[in-house]
Amino acid sequence: MIKYIVFTVILLTMPIVSFSANILKDPAIQQGDYSKNQRDSIRKLVNSLKKSDSKCVRKFKKDYQKSLFDYCEANGNGKLVGGGCEHVAYAWSLHTAVTIEALKNCKIEFSQSLENDA
Repeated sequence: MIKYIVFTVILLTMPIVSFSANILKDPAIQQGDYSKNQRDSIRKLVNSLKKSDSKCVRKFKKDYQKSLFDYCEANGNGKLVGGGCEHVAYAWSLHTAVTIEALKNCKIEFSQSLENDA
């Protein structure tokens, strides 16, 4: 009987531990150091994407911002910021390095000269 109870308790707490471990990982993508020419070239590339690729990039960015918001809420990081976690996740979170990650995630080819090793 004891074995059954211990097994049940472990089984019931596993999803909670797994969920909290995922939330506590900071999803932030570091900005990196891109020249004006690199930023302009990446912007032009994104603006010229076909509809399905553009949709993939937008979805990546939306999911990224949502992950920042969830992380902020879970850790109480928005308490001292005007606008709270909405400001942290949605006001200044999109930058060139996020766009580069979106292009990679969507398997969109781009010149390696546009990517920094930052």
